[in-house]
Parts: sequence; C-alpha cells; structure tokens
Amino acid sequence: DARRPRQADVVALVGLIAISGRWGSWLGPAAWIVLVGLLGPMTYLRLDLVPAVATILAVERISASKWWGGGGWLGFGILAKLYPAVLLPAAFVGASYPKDRRRLLWGAAAMTVIPLLALAGVLEDIYEHVISYQGERGVHIESTLGSVFYTAIEFGFPISSESSYFTFHLAGGISPFLELTSKFLMLVAAG
Repeated sequence: DARRPRQADVVALVGLIAISGRWGSWLGPAAWIVLVGLLGPMTYLRLDLVPAVATILAVERISASKWWGGGGWLGFGILAKLYPAVLLPAAFVGASYPKDRRRLLWGAAAMTVIPLLALAGVLEDIYEHVISYQGERGVHIESTLGSVFYTAIEFGFPISSESSYFTFHLAGGISPFLELTSKFLMLVAAG
C-alpha cells in the first residue's frame, strides 16, 4: 500500500511536534519537513522509515517521562533495525530514578525479546538469510560515507559502483577498505 510510508512520515512529524512543544524548539519538525522534501521519493523507497519513526516516538515518550513507552518504542526500533540500540545507554543514564530505568529496560525488552521468542524456531534461518545478507552488502552509495566517496568519483577518484543486493554499492579498488572503515566508525559511534 503506497500510503503506508506517508502515514509513517506523518507519525514522525507528529512525534517531532510533540517533542518541540516540550523543548521549545521547532528545529526537529522543520528539519524533518525540509529533509523529507529534499530527499523526495528516496524517503519512501530507500530509507528505513520504521526504525526512524520508532526512534522519534521513543524520544517523544522519554521526553514526556513515559519510560515504559519510550523503552517499548526503542525496543521496536531495535527489532526493526539495530541502530536505535545506540540510544539505549543514553536513555538509561538520562533516567533520573531507578524505577524509570527499570521501566525503560522492561519496555525495550518486551518489544525486542517477546517477538524474538515467537520466532525462536527460525532464528537461525533469520541469521543466515538476514544478518549474513546485510553483512555481505558493501558501502551503500546513499550512506554518509558512500555519498562522500561517490562525490569523489565526480572529481576523478578511481572508485566505482555496482548494483547488487537491490542497491548500489561502492565497488573495486578501495571498497573493501571503505567497508571496514564504515564498520569501525559505526562501532566507534555506538561506543
């Protein structure tokens, strides 16, 4: 259904507006509107809106001191795509009271572990087909690092791209080094 991504876009905007009302800055909703407008169809066709929206809703719930809900949305985002997990330590430290920390962790665990328990019989297949698939993909040209090096191609640097795994990746030459660099930078950022 073509309406689903647009509905997720609207839910994200509503979450950002709620955060703005609490924090007194409209930068989030304004940036969302401008960036979605600039990215155009790529927003709906290439980007993972589900974990992005879940992360925005987690921050919105946490900003309202609704720790169970914030943890739940964070857990859902983690289940959809691993990167929202980098917010879990910050949210844990940001919780003022031990009971808030417990609520955060229980919410995240409920939305991460319970669905995984339902899939317990096929987790090995999921690992084989999803995790290994993701690990074998190269540096995407639409990623931050990929965009920098894809721009370098325009200035004559010997970097090429190829289409595989339903997307374009940097290929050949220094591509393996870039992949390793990308993974290292991701781990540094998560740390």
